[in-house]
Amino acid sequence: MKIFYVKLDKSETEKLSRRELKALQSGIGRKIIDYVGKNIYNLSETTVIEENSKPKFLNSDIQFSISHSNEIIAVAFDDFPLGLDIEYMKDRDFEKLSGHYGINTKDKFEFYRQWTQLEAKIKIQSDIKNSYTDIFEEKYMLTIVSSNPDNLRVEFEEIKHYLK
Repeated sequence: MKIFYVKLDKSETEKLSRRELKALQSGIGRKIIDYVGKNIYNLSETTVIEENSKPKFLNSDIQFSISHSNEIIAVAFDDFPLGLDIEYMKDRDFEKLSGHYGINTKDKFEFYRQWTQLEAKIKIQSDIKNSYTDIFEEKYMLTIVSSNPDNLRVEFEEIKHYLK
């Protein structure tokens, strides 16, 4: 499984409204999907449709999952169904949020570990055979779940320079 991501400079995001940031993140996510589909998987058609509330390529079985938080936009690709979630680990009222999300912890890292696992599980829409959770870029928690029963090998590649 490979995760392609873009890390924006804080200067690119700090003056944006929440709505503008979400639009930028979504646009970059679409660019990543298009770039990887054409240049890594050699797809001539990278039209994305929604099937069962999950995005997919129109004419390919290649699976992908998108997630973004603050300055990171990431898309995981694989031959098996998968779900990806990434969250910026800011300080919050974890006790209050834990009850809201059904997570039972006051610990920041444990909260984000459980939260990203929950979100990734929602995205996969398939049986989970493997998962990977780790801190990413020091300030983010990232979880990938996969229906691949084999050893989950995760590779990361930053591709901002290809998207200009």
